[in-house]
Amino acid sequence: MARFRPGDKIKVNYLRGNTPSEVMAILRNATGTTGVVREEPALASVKYEGATLAPVPAREQAKLGLEGGAKISGIKGSNFRETGMGDGFIITRIDKNQVTKPADVKKYLDEARDRSGALVEGVYPDGRKAYYPIGQE
Repeated sequence: MARFRPGDKIKVNYLRGNTPSEVMAILRNATGTTGVVREEPALASVKYEGATLAPVPAREQAKLGLEGGAKISGIKGSNFRETGMGDGFIITRIDKNQVTKPADVKKYLDEARDRSGALVEGVYPDGRKAYYPIGQE
């Protein structure tokens, strides 16, 4: 199957009871169409305030018991350096809003800019939980 793509027509042989049959099938993707599925831009890495926010790999999510999140890197050269946050920190919530993808961080922090600041919750790869206030003086 790995050599075929959505939209390809293939012959499928099957056995029902003792009767062999052959049918033609058109392969479809997970959304039910015949187009090739590409990575969604929402799941791609995002640059924000000088730092890079990347999706959390599935293996790391499983290890830490997470459902999504955004892993931050490049903090030293960014506006996040004053928070005390370290590279590799995984942002899971901002002001009680769950972060499932990197674009969520940008969205929630932009919304918080209009208010007095935000509380960023998350976890480090070793399992330590941490909380950082952002934008509060």
